[in-house]
Amino acid sequence: MARIKAALRGPVTEICQDIMPQLRAYTRREAYEQIMANPELTARCFVEFRRRPELFQPVLLGPDARPVANDDQPLSCGRTLTQVISLIVRAVAKRYFRARLNVGRRPPPAAAKRPSLYQVVFGVFRPPPPPPKPAPKEPARGDLLFQAFRDFLQFEWQLALMPHYVRLSPTLVRALGARILEFRSADQIRDLAEHGTATESTAPGVPVTVAAEPSPPAPLVPRPEMRPAAPVEGGKPGPTVLHQVNGGLVLHLATELGLSKQQLVVCFMRAHEILPKQEFARFVASGPTDQDVARLVAAARKAGLNATSNLTDCGEFVTRFFFRLPM
Repeated sequence: MARIKAALRGPVTEICQDIMPQLRAYTRREAYEQIMANPELTARCFVEFRRRPELFQPVLLGPDARPVANDDQPLSCGRTLTQVISLIVRAVAKRYFRARLNVGRRPPPAAAKRPSLYQVVFGVFRPPPPPPKPAPKEPARGDLLFQAFRDFLQFEWQLALMPHYVRLSPTLVRALGARILEFRSADQIRDLAEHGTATESTAPGVPVTVAAEPSPPAPLVPRPEMRPAAPVEGGKPGPTVLHQVNGGLVLHLATELGLSKQQLVVCFMRAHEILPKQEFARFVASGPTDQDVARLVAAARKAGLNATSNLTDCGEFVTRFFFRLPM
């Protein structure tokens, strides 16, 4: 972590200052603080990073001191770029949620009690009373919201949604779990905040519910009702992504690997994000062959993917599997 922070505060910030005029008036330390305190500015930095990756190559070196080829290849610090992005998104969210929601929480100082005459006269012969125990501190709303979101803050596209995320209640975010990743527009987040519902392309205003627990295993055969739905406007995955997943595949992975609903959601969302549309339809929506499933399960077991794996590991496994990277 120390190496990552040093790189972000140092050369990464300097590169951003060189290519972003709005940062040049600040010292390097001030520019870093500006970037981390403003999700919109952080998002612009990512846009420049994706647009001109060659400028960042000096800090994107692997253990062999050569530039990494993709987001999931280990860096010299031992983390992947995917993991570093998750760390940045969480750090920005934590600052932003606290700045927006943890306001006016400092309680007024307690009024000092005036001692009685008896206490004044005889107090000198007694030891001073122990200091009062501080009252237990209630977590601030910004901290509660961050804790509810923490495992699901993973992608750079979420930075643009943070001004809308602050409208959600921690209870709703906890109830949604990994399904929060399905909602990728400001309008959908607004609907969640106002009505506890989110607009889908095929069924507006569907109530938010947590998916049912997996049923007993079913044969891995294509199910017509699970074939891909119409693409979401703008080409971005929305709440219909999970409706495209073959039910038999879901049940098989839940049974063979013991993966939870949230872990499965992250796996399928990452597959949708990285796979070409035709490959996603073939492997995930219509139903893979038994050989494909056996290869997927074997790779997952080799990588140690199970019910105890965190959500970042689930997403990284999917990327490594489909890009045929070493586990």
